Amino acid sequence: MSQVSPSPHRVQTPPPNKTRRWLFGLGTVAVAVLFLPSSIQYFVDRHHYKQGLQAYNAANCTAAIAALDRVITANPGNDDDDLVATAKVKKAECQTFQKGVSEQQAGKGAAALLAYLQLAKQYPETGLMSATQQQTAQLFQQPSMVALVTPKVCDQAGTLTKHNLLPQPATNLPSFYQACGNAYADRKIFPQALAMFEKFLDDYPKHPQTAAVKRSYTQAIVNDTRAKGAGKIDRPGFSGSRGDGTTAVVIRNDSPEKMRIVFSGPTPRLEELAPCTDCKKYVGEGPKGCPNQGPVGTYVLEPGQYDVVVKSVSDRGVRPFTGVWGLDSGSEYNSCFFVVQKPEAAPAQ
Repeated sequence: MSQVSPSPHRVQTPPPNKTRRWLFGLGTVAVAVLFLPSSIQYFVDRHHYKQGLQAYNAANCTAAIAALDRVITANPGNDDDDLVATAKVKKAECQTFQKGVSEQQAGKGAAALLAYLQLAKQYPETGLMSATQQQTAQLFQQPSMVALVTPKVCDQAGTLTKHNLLPQPATNLPSFYQACGNAYADRKIFPQALAMFEKFLDDYPKHPQTAAVKRSYTQAIVNDTRAKGAGKIDRPGFSGSRGDGTTAVVIRNDSPEKMRIVFSGPTPRLEELAPCTDCKKYVGEGPKGCPNQGPVGTYVLEPGQYDVVVKSVSDRGVRPFTGVWGLDSGSEYNSCFFVVQKPEAAPAQ
């Protein structure tokens, strides 16, 4: 008796879902298509940045600005991108440097120097520093600094020296201080003028221009004192003759304050007299004659006309005095100074 085994049950796997695979394939293509432009832009930006950096390092700022600007304009508002941020900084440096170059080519030395100083001050780590130093070295080759130095330039003297933008400082720095002092004085900016002249005289006491700077310095003191409302003082009285053709002024300090005496004229002098330890300040009215108690200074000068300042060094509240003194050859003049205070107003009843 035969037995027929039943046929095994076959489970058929359904055909793959081609539609689903096709849609998935489309999704992959879509992602790739979306990713492709940003990838291309990334490499384009890198290429332009590299071009800009090469031009920047060569101090060819016209080409550098053009290349870096392509990176910046292709990514508007994307300041978080390091590449864009760096491109903006280097472009700004180049714009300032290029402004200096353009002004220099136009013969505007002071404006060019100001641009280079702005670059050094705002971007002290700039890669354009060496090129900037070369440009300023060319500026300072001219025989005179008068057209190059202005108060705005002089205000940044520290930046100029700190970043070595002044070539051959041993030669050019004293001339720079002198020119700055004169530039400030011409514009009646006397405190800065005095500071520049003092810097010159302190650092270069044996310089060939020391005598000229002393004349400018003493005259600046006179003009500054007058501008602040100084009193007027007449020439001292004649007290004797001198046989050597010189003139002398003998001054006694009968005040308890240290005194400064400035002579601006043929023999510029800046002198100080120690205070009188036994003298007093007078109130309301001074003595009828010199008390003859304090230290004496004798100042031998060339004859001529002098602008003179007498002021207290130790008490700025004491009003200074100025005058124009004609000092004759072979003459000696004698005077003394004391302090007279205004009486205090009586308190209201």
